Amino acid sequence: MLYQNNNNNYTLKTNDNLQTIRPFPDPSFPFIISHLNMAQLPIPYIPWHWHDEFEFIWVKSGSLTVGTSDGSFTLQPDDCAFLNSGILHMLKTQQNEDCDFFSIRFWGTLLFPNSNTTLASQYMHPILISPELRYIHLTAENPLKARMIQLTKQIIQIYYMNQQGSELMILSKLYALWSELNEYLQQYPSASPISGLSISDYDRVTAAIHYIAEHYADPLTLEDIANTIHISKSECCRCFKRIVSISPIEFLIQYRVMEAIRKMQAKEAVAKSISQLSASVGFNNTSYFNKLFKKYFNCTPTEYRKLSKTEHRDQLSPFGLSLTHI
Repeated sequence: MLYQNNNNNYTLKTNDNLQTIRPFPDPSFPFIISHLNMAQLPIPYIPWHWHDEFEFIWVKSGSLTVGTSDGSFTLQPDDCAFLNSGILHMLKTQQNEDCDFFSIRFWGTLLFPNSNTTLASQYMHPILISPELRYIHLTAENPLKARMIQLTKQIIQIYYMNQQGSELMILSKLYALWSELNEYLQQYPSASPISGLSISDYDRVTAAIHYIAEHYADPLTLEDIANTIHISKSECCRCFKRIVSISPIEFLIQYRVMEAIRKMQAKEAVAKSISQLSASVGFNNTSYFNKLFKKYFNCTPTEYRKLSKTEHRDQLSPFGLSLTHI
C-alpha cells in the first residue's frame, strides 16, 4: 500500500545549493504525489529549488506559473508540466488566486534500477542529458502531449485509490509515460530550447547562491556577490536575471525575508523582538524590513508571528520552504 500525502503539510528542505532534501516514505519505491492548493498558503510562491527526481505537475483548477532558467510558462486547468532532473525552477500564482494542483516526483532508479544497462542507455540517458527536455509544457492541443496528460492523471487516480497492487499499476503507467517522453524527444527535437543558456552562468549563480546562504546576515553588497564568483557587477546581474529572473540584490532580500520566516517558526526565535529578528537576517532598519515583509506577504511580521501560533502554523510557507531550506 502507498503512503498518502493529501495536504499542504509536507515539509521540503534543501541544502545551501537549493537542492531539495526529501526522503521518500518508502526508499524501495521512490515515488510520491503531493496535492497542493496555493490559496490555502499565505505565500502563493514556491521559491527557486531543484531536485534529482523527475517531476510531473498537473493543474486541476486555477493557473500556475512555472519559472525556469529559460523563462516561465503558465499552466491552465488540465495542463501538465514535465521537469527534468536537476532543473532549477519555482512555482507561483497571483496573490489570492486559487490553484489546485498535483506534483508527481520519482527517481529514475524506479524505472531503471541499474543505470549501466542497455535499456537505461537507450531510454533514460538521452532524456537526462537532452537540452530539449529540460522541461515540457503539456497541453491537450497536441495528441502526444494529450496522451502524457492522460497518463499523468491516471497515475494520480491510482495513487489515491491506494489498493493492493497500486505500485505495479503505477509502474506500468510510468513506463508508458516514459515511452511517450522518448517519442516526444524524437518528434520534437526543438521543443524546449535553452536559448543560449551558458552552463557557466548556471554554475556562477549556484555558487553565488551558496555564498548568499552563508553570509546573508552580513552587510552584503552587489560587489561582494560579484567578487565571490570573480565577475563584474554588471555580469553578475546579467547571470542572475538569466537564471532566476531577478537581480542578485532582490534575491538576497527575498532570501533574508524567507529566513526571517524560518526563524519565526523556530522555537528559539520566540523571545526575539521584530527588531532583533530583522537584524539577525541582515536588515539594519526595522521599518524597511516591515515594509518589505508587507510587500511580499501582505501582512506585517507581527501579524505573521501571531498566525504562526495557530493550528495552521505548518502552512505558513509553501512545503515548509524557505530559500535556505526549499
